[in-house]
Amino acid sequence: MNDFDSFFHKITQNLPYEYQKQMAELPVEDCLIRVPTGCGKTAGVIGAWLWRINVDRDRTPTRLVYCLPMRVLVEQTRDLAKKWARESETGTQVYTLMGGEIDEDWEFDPDKPTIFVGTQDMLLSRALNRGYAMSRYRWPVHFGLLNNDCLWVCDEVQLMGNGLGTTAQLQAFRQKWSTYGPAATWWMSATADREWLKTVDYQDAPLIELIELRTADQDGQLEGVYKAAKAIERLDTLDRTSIESLHRPATLTLVVCNTVKRARELYSSFFVPTAVRRGKKAAGDGKSAPEMVLIHSRFRPPDRQRSVRRLLAADKTLRSEKAEGDDQDAAWLEQVRANGLVAVSTQVVEAGVDLSAETLITEIAPWPSIVQRLGRCNRGGKQNGSARVRWVPLPDKQAAPYEPEQLKEARAKLEQLSDGSIANLERFCPFPGHQLTHVIRQHDVHGLFSTEPDLAGGFTDISAYVRDAERDTSVYVFWREKPGADEPEPHADEICPVPVGELKNFLDKQKVQASEWNGETEKWERRRMGDVRPGMTLLLDHKDGGYSD
Repeated sequence: MNDFDSFFHKITQNLPYEYQKQMAELPVEDCLIRVPTGCGKTAGVIGAWLWRINVDRDRTPTRLVYCLPMRVLVEQTRDLAKKWARESETGTQVYTLMGGEIDEDWEFDPDKPTIFVGTQDMLLSRALNRGYAMSRYRWPVHFGLLNNDCLWVCDEVQLMGNGLGTTAQLQAFRQKWSTYGPAATWWMSATADREWLKTVDYQDAPLIELIELRTADQDGQLEGVYKAAKAIERLDTLDRTSIESLHRPATLTLVVCNTVKRARELYSSFFVPTAVRRGKKAAGDGKSAPEMVLIHSRFRPPDRQRSVRRLLAADKTLRSEKAEGDDQDAAWLEQVRANGLVAVSTQVVEAGVDLSAETLITEIAPWPSIVQRLGRCNRGGKQNGSARVRWVPLPDKQAAPYEPEQLKEARAKLEQLSDGSIANLERFCPFPGHQLTHVIRQHDVHGLFSTEPDLAGGFTDISAYVRDAERDTSVYVFWREKPGADEPEPHADEICPVPVGELKNFLDKQKVQASEWNGETEKWERRRMGDVRPGMTLLLDHKDGGYSD
């Protein structure tokens, strides 16, 4: 083994693939990494950066900024990064930046190798000098540290919306204005194309390095993943009956809905009325009912973590791998071994989550999302012959949060497929790009250097540059009993992310107000429906409700 092979094996216990070696050998410059799901992109980029820190410190950016579009991806990536950083013996620290969980100490050691793992909301808002969920007096510090001497890794870029264009624009500005220390951006996805990155100021996109699976990988170590078979058929009705007819005991069935509302309703259909003991599933046709889990992004952290932990543990158990969990999970996992698991989820599992369902049922979605979801079925290529996919058409009126045209395009391709292996999907490349609705320009960034309130007492709204303007972005809500003027700040475990529009509707319907802490007056101030903006952290009285675990 060469030096990188030995280093990579030391931190990951695996030998690197050929494309991972390429990432370690190339200069730290902008590139697009287009590699299918389940092929080790995360290990490749973090391993390559740690290797460079180890052998070429002077020419390697001090900070690795790992930007993810969804919260559920952050925790899994952070845990892996901590493990690999520890094994690398480079002294690298790993910090988390996502709503409800922000490590504050990182800014005090800017000269030490550091990995930040966070959501695009938290990271891009800081890179734009308007950091969400933080004091405005510290905005410039984060702005400086996240635009200089750093390597941005933007993962699952097909989900970033306008944030993808913002990352390209910011990289163009760094190149034009120059930075302290090297600064580059790596964009990653199984479905991206270099043309996606071309913006008004970032014209180098068609020329940047493209890293893909090499023939040696496709015909070698990754052949089983690359050619893993998944029989595809249409399913006209998605309900409890159709799921139970497809589910097999002692296997994982993954059901992906496009909206939180439909996921909640489908999950609830498996349970009897609340008059019966809570948590007991309704009786079926005599078969033992599968265990159930619900996954979406609108839980408080402990509730979300419990569900994700159970899902990942069940998946490992069903794959005959060792699953970590508490005593309560151990008893539950015995039921999973016998009866299997039905996991009802939203898009949060379609990217970056290491799952290998035997049966995947998905609502029709844009083609890049379908490709990502297919990556959660027969992920390791060990379920050939039994792995299957069912896709569910939707009427135009249920297309949201997508456009009907996107679903029609995906449907046309699915109707041509009988097998969803990675090798079989490649005939549909390249993938269509995302139409940016808001692109940040140089004068916009110059204006963001001012961190003083405007005449109306507010600040420039950057939310359209962080995510799609037409999508709801999050506010962060927590509940207290009889909140008073001396209420302490929220703990991370209390905070629940809520779409702006959903919270506004709630405040209007319930005829209640929220409260926000004003750092200048050091008081909690009332906020009405019209005051709510993305990035706010708001306090509600627990008697007003609005949440169920």
